[in-house]
Amino acid sequence: MEEINSEGVWYTPTLSTWKQVIIDVKDVMTVLKYRDIRSVLNWCKQHEVFVLSQGNTQVVNHVEFIFAFYKPFLMHLKRTKKNWKELFVHYVCGNVSDILIQNEDKPMPHHYSPKTELETAFLKKLKKL
Repeated sequence: MEEINSEGVWYTPTLSTWKQVIIDVKDVMTVLKYRDIRSVLNWCKQHEVFVLSQGNTQVVNHVEFIFAFYKPFLMHLKRTKKNWKELFVHYVCGNVSDILIQNEDKPMPHHYSPKTELETAFLKKLKKL
């Protein structure tokens, strides 16, 4: 299992970093602002986040949880930005200066062409505004 460290370099977690790889379900409950563990388990099931149970402890993979939690935002970036992968990493890591630099890129062009005369006339009126 590999992860990216704060410098953006891939590494294999060691036992000293194991606590960074997994999240206790109680911590997930805090992030999701739920009051009940059952609600967290239902959320994990609905978002396909695997819950590992060992004894009385239940944990989830940190990366899997992040992707499930940020999926709507990730889909938004995918639709609106060419460089959505880099931007997502910067957002999750909180790299504000890198986000500002990356956002200077032009948004993805829309490849829409009108199909009818009515659509063409409507677009001409919009351009005049």
